[in-house]
Amino acid sequence: MAGNEGLKRWWTLRLNRFIAFNSEFSRREADELIFSGNVSVNGKVVIIPGYEVGEDDSVTVKGHKINKSDFLYVKFYKPKGFLTSYGDSHGRKNLEDFEFFKKTKLAYSGRLDYDSEGLILFSNDGSLIHRMQTPKFNIEKEYIVYTNRPLNDDDKVEMEKGLIIDGFKLKSCSIDKIGRNKYRVIISEGKKRQIRKMFGYFKIEVEKLIRIRIANITVKDIGVGEFKFLTKNELKGLKECLGLE
Repeated sequence: MAGNEGLKRWWTLRLNRFIAFNSEFSRREADELIFSGNVSVNGKVVIIPGYEVGEDDSVTVKGHKINKSDFLYVKFYKPKGFLTSYGDSHGRKNLEDFEFFKKTKLAYSGRLDYDSEGLILFSNDGSLIHRMQTPKFNIEKEYIVYTNRPLNDDDKVEMEKGLIIDGFKLKSCSIDKIGRNKYRVIISEGKKRQIRKMFGYFKIEVEKLIRIRIANITVKDIGVGEFKFLTKNELKGLKECLGLE
């Protein structure tokens, strides 16, 4: 999408979600306020909960302005074949190929390699991002992993106890076989290409890797290449995991 109008369409929230996230009202209460004609956008009454509110719009409820949070909290499903970086000297696809991230340059936690896909969290809340990257909080990351051959039972037990890779002892993890060559893997750290190296330790190639969860945040409601702002409940749960609530 090109041009300012395109950028504006990338960064919008449904009116009821905007109210619920930035006030004490629940989503249901926001709907009731909207339907009853108590909500205005830029001075005009709006009675459609799904009305899209842009970053520069002014929203009032019963004559009182709803102040937008200065912080942004976003989840994104990174596609395979994109770098988790802003720009690339070799011209490979990266975060700047997505207009929203090109504009905001939000910090992120949960880097994924070029050939992997799935969930990454973004924010301009430095305290939250810092804690997500601090090992002591043991934030869980869940993956679906497809391999070229099965992992035998003894190797699975050894992997779960924590392998020594690149001179570092990895933390214990959880591995469940959910298909012929398909596994659910849960780790609480994020070494570079960790899961690929874990399977590679046993001469097993990872053919596809998808991160589906970080802490309480999942990708179940976003498609590949899409992003969404965290809901109030998602953010509350994440902050609880990080000791910020």
